[in-house]
Amino acid sequence: MTSYRKPRQAVHVVALAATMSVSMITYSAAYDTVPKQQSPLFVKAAGTSGATKSQENNATVFIQSMGDQVIKYISSSNADTTTRKEQLRGILLQNFDMNTISRFTLGVHWKSLNAEQQKEYQSLFENMIVSIYADKFSSYQGEKFEVTGASLTTDGDYSVTSNIVPLNGQKIPVKWRIRDKESTGTFKIVDVEIKDISMIITQRADFASTIQNNGGNAASILDSLREREKSTQ
Repeated sequence: MTSYRKPRQAVHVVALAATMSVSMITYSAAYDTVPKQQSPLFVKAAGTSGATKSQENNATVFIQSMGDQVIKYISSSNADTTTRKEQLRGILLQNFDMNTISRFTLGVHWKSLNAEQQKEYQSLFENMIVSIYADKFSSYQGEKFEVTGASLTTDGDYSVTSNIVPLNGQKIPVKWRIRDKESTGTFKIVDVEIKDISMIITQRADFASTIQNNGGNAASILDSLREREKSTQ
């Protein structure tokens, strides 16, 4: 029987902080299964051209626009649970590169699944993320969100910095890694760091632990995600 483990606390920290941010709704083909180890995730590139500066401004607008979407979502309190989850799913799919994120979090084990299993995994992963955020957004208590800047990373992505501003207490730094995969000016979020906790790295470690606890059987992650989905219905 597959050993089922609830997501790590770090994942809940990300989800809760994302909730408070009101704008949180997580690589090129090379990033799909293997992270770029040569440089840190959020290293600023040397030098900034006029075109780059323009894209950095566009990156900040992208994150703020998503924030506006989430505020509208939170305000739709009269909608039933199913409707709200579908609204949230739309926000996620519009702003997050779910295909890349889901493949990255499974790491080398992705290739161990057949095509049918890969399809099911991506569907279960998407449902898990929607379920986590749908639950956490219900605890929003009026915290503010501010975008503070953006920079080009050495890997060609953009790092957008922001803060969660609670009603009382210190600001919580949130860093968004976004990518223009097709070089068309259409951004997608590929990772989020909150207090130096990476959403995708944390989830990747969690999945790897689950698979290891089940004898290295990659398909065991499907059983784990199915069990989780049943427990939240």
